[in-house]
Amino acid sequence: MAELEDFKHESGEKDRKIRDIEKQIQDLKDERARAEAEEAERRRQAAESEPKKPEPAPAVIKYKAIKGDPVDEKMAEWINKYNLDVPLIRLDTEVKGEYRRY
Repeated sequence: MAELEDFKHESGEKDRKIRDIEKQIQDLKDERARAEAEEAERRRQAAESEPKKPEPAPAVIKYKAIKGDPVDEKMAEWINKYNLDVPLIRLDTEVKGEYRRY
């Protein structure tokens, strides 16, 4: 009989320990969910406070190079890529690499 009482007593203690551990686990889950919600809110507020990046302007071809003229092609690439307003005109469409300011 004493063994049965000891078993019941030990079993009751282990059940209490299990309940305590389960409560600790639930508390940790709640704390984690709260921390994740706070982090999500912090990120949302940070995203709202950041200035909006401007949309890139559509590519406008201001200068068209003569095919086969590497200098002209590179110059056209830079003029068009950075939307430069360069006051140059081609002297002759047949001659490569001759330009003047206008």
